[in-house]
Amino acid sequence: MIRGTTLLCLALCCAAWSAPGIPLNDYERLGQRFTASRPVKVLIVQVPSWSDNEGGLTLRLWDSPERRKLLAARKFEDIRDNEGIMLQLPRALPPGSYYWEVSDRTGVTRVGLYAEPVSPDTIATPAFQQFIDDMIETMHEYAGVGLAGPQVHESVRLFVAGLEADDGKVKVVPFVNPEVSPVGEAMEDDWEGCLSVPDIRGRVPRFRQIVVRSLDRRGRPQEHALAGFAARVVQHETDHLDGILFIDRMKSFETLAFLEEFGRYWARSEE
Repeated sequence: MIRGTTLLCLALCCAAWSAPGIPLNDYERLGQRFTASRPVKVLIVQVPSWSDNEGGLTLRLWDSPERRKLLAARKFEDIRDNEGIMLQLPRALPPGSYYWEVSDRTGVTRVGLYAEPVSPDTIATPAFQQFIDDMIETMHEYAGVGLAGPQVHESVRLFVAGLEADDGKVKVVPFVNPEVSPVGEAMEDDWEGCLSVPDIRGRVPRFRQIVVRSLDRRGRPQEHALAGFAARVVQHETDHLDGILFIDRMKSFETLAFLEEFGRYWARSEE
């Protein structure tokens, strides 16, 4: 199992405001890129209990995902579990789109942009094969149905996902350098959660049917035609490789709920 720098989530409670009390859904997007409709004075990112915070973190605010101009930065030490780290800006920024990222003590960006493709030579190495095994073990440890490289601090285009085989058993399949193509235009909303956004649920629109082409763990081409839940899982994990969280896909934050609230109200109402 991947220890120490396991699953990263610093992406749910990203909020910028000009005065206390402005609701989270005042912003069009949450996470790495966000759009503020009011002047930005403060940025808050919540650090979950199971992220690796030893040695401190650095929160940076940039003008864009291309990171052309650093607007503000702050280092944090001795961070408590589930603590919100706050970046007070020297002066208010005008409404608009911005980009935040968090780095660990080594300076490695822990919330990346576009994950890098994996070369065929790399796939065959013992280190990469071990990494795949570690990801599968970590996914099982946290009772997930999928896990992507960026979630465990490796910016590579790899994810693993549990797919139901013909015999009804679930088989964990590694997808290297995946490319997803929708089949038709039909979409459906359904509930999603994420190991990178713990104890949160929300309804997300996804294509109902897809074809995913990738390389397997031996570097051989593979193709899967998927529908329903399996298609949703693959789209969700592929998004991670592009720096996108499920909350970025939500059309409305009205259904965004903590797990306890989801079980108490939403799940009961849909029975």
